[in-house]
Amino acid sequence: MSATHAARARRATAKPLPLSLPPQQNPPVNGFLPWASFAGRLVAAAVFVVAGASKIAEPQATVRAVRAYQLVPEAAVHVFAYALPAFELALAALLLLGVAARLVGGIAAVAVAIFIAAIASAGLRGLRIDCGCFGGGGTVTHTHYLIEISRDCLLLLVILLIPLSKRTRLAIGTLQGAAGRLVVAAVLVVAAVAGIVANSSHSSTSSSAVIAPPGATASGGIVVGDPAAPVKLIAYEDPQCPVCREFEQMNGSTLDSAVNSGKVSVEYRMRSFLGIESVRADNALAAAQAEGKFEPLREALFAHQPREGIGGFTTDDLLALGRNVGLTDAAYTHAVRSMSYAKWVGFVDDQASRDGNVGTPQLIRVGTGALSTAQTFDPTQFKAALGRS
Repeated sequence: MSATHAARARRATAKPLPLSLPPQQNPPVNGFLPWASFAGRLVAAAVFVVAGASKIAEPQATVRAVRAYQLVPEAAVHVFAYALPAFELALAALLLLGVAARLVGGIAAVAVAIFIAAIASAGLRGLRIDCGCFGGGGTVTHTHYLIEISRDCLLLLVILLIPLSKRTRLAIGTLQGAAGRLVVAAVLVVAAVAGIVANSSHSSTSSSAVIAPPGATASGGIVVGDPAAPVKLIAYEDPQCPVCREFEQMNGSTLDSAVNSGKVSVEYRMRSFLGIESVRADNALAAAQAEGKFEPLREALFAHQPREGIGGFTTDDLLALGRNVGLTDAAYTHAVRSMSYAKWVGFVDDQASRDGNVGTPQLIRVGTGALSTAQTFDPTQFKAALGRS
């Protein structure tokens, strides 16, 4: 046999080479990532549960928080605020169950990134608001943007473990592709719509039960002084606001003198964004208005203002302060104890944020606009703003 024929024979009998290399052992990191993804799901689900539940518990506070960012058109504020907590809870459920984990993890990461951008935007625009991430929200005296952004950035890093891993542990299924996208979209959309419908029906039912004190304006203001006075002020205050107390101590007597002389009238629009203490105090002010003693109680509240966030302005505190200014009848006591005007207080606060108030104290001279910080706190400039030498 020739050499050529022998070579052909060897090639014919030789085993074909494999088309791919045999699988190799996965490096340790690949075994770790599925568990890291699972841990990320648990952490993210817990955060979204707390965030969603806290917002559902206080729907009006959520509306206030959304509006305070000044990023959502007014026509969409309520829709967004009602949909957000339901969306967060649905997202938490999907994360916990592990349905289409990489897709849902990506959605969660995008949501947190949007929250971070919104907080940063508020800080860059000079807004003084609480992030509202876990309930509450609206204008605050002291901001914590750096802490809030740092916390959310850390959460974002944890959530990114989910989409970065091809597999996750302890998941009920591996719905991916079109089926996964369809299931996830359906769950999130249905939850958001349910939140909107539930809160909208509740709001329409409760709005008819709002009881306003006698003499309240359509915007929820209480007018002190002669309504025909040549100078008319609108004053946004919160009984729990320490800066409002500072204004009262500095220029309260000047304003009282101008009101008593008939030269100035003030429409007080009392806000309640600093917590339940503010709500209780504003409810008491409404009860005092019904008895013709709004201004005496308002001055007493600022004179005995408790430190913010310690649970002050209790029912007993407000009854005692009421007695000090002559509010001793059963009507005032009942209104304070039963929070008869609580819904009206919420309406006033919501209307104030609709009208563009983003902080207290804010004084607006009707016809000329808002007073500057210097005009508000400098006694000489304040007198000039009132048209008094």
